[in-house]
Amino acid sequence: MIRVRKTDVMSEAAIEATREAVRKAAAKAAELSKVEPDNQNNYVSITASELLEKVQDLLATGHRLGQACCTEVGNEFQIIYSFDKDYTLTNLMLSISKEQEVMSITNMCWPAFIYENEIHDLFGVKFKHSALDYGGHFFKLNELTPWKVKS
Repeated sequence: MIRVRKTDVMSEAAIEATREAVRKAAAKAAELSKVEPDNQNNYVSITASELLEKVQDLLATGHRLGQACCTEVGNEFQIIYSFDKDYTLTNLMLSISKEQEVMSITNMCWPAFIYENEIHDLFGVKFKHSALDYGGHFFKLNELTPWKVKS
């Protein structure tokens, strides 16, 4: 810890030099963190019948599930499963009708139960054969499926 006594006063030049050094460091950090979006994020459109096979293939090649998310696009739901390997994401994009059930990937990838239960509670998407199904009670919500657009 650096203690500064009242008699220790930095000159305006020293303060400005410190600010400039911080600006340069921030600019360098921003430059180093840039990611080529098209090269680092691969999107693969899949059908519901391909989901389990594609997930199995990714897991067999050393990928790990990073996240799964859902959004409503028109009359469909789009679920994106993101898998990471060596700092590169492979994103499986699954579009389903609002009434369609999806096979759970929890039997191959246990942590998916969190995402699947979240998607079920917030959007109403049903997952078949989930290893851990909270039955719509993963979150305590004031209303059912709050992120699903009401018709």
